[in-house]
Amino acid sequence: MKSNCLIELCNILKPGGYLVITLRDEYLEEVEEYRLNFQPTIDQLVKEEKWKVIVDKLLPDWIYVGNKGLAGRLFIFQKC
Repeated sequence: MKSNCLIELCNILKPGGYLVITLRDEYLEEVEEYRLNFQPTIDQLVKEEKWKVIVDKLLPDWIYVGNKGLAGRLFIFQKC
């Protein structure tokens, strides 16, 4: 998913509606699209008062691959 999809998802949410996103935490650094654009897009939508961040939480052992637990990230946004 491209980071600009966050803008479209925000546009289709009803006022007061929630958007929940989970992803592997490592993707925020390893995937170029997310590293360069994900957080700036979130910050832009907050600055423009289009939504607010309700939760931005690291989830240790969010998913297991084999016997190894990998961290995830939980985001919950609410449209203003």
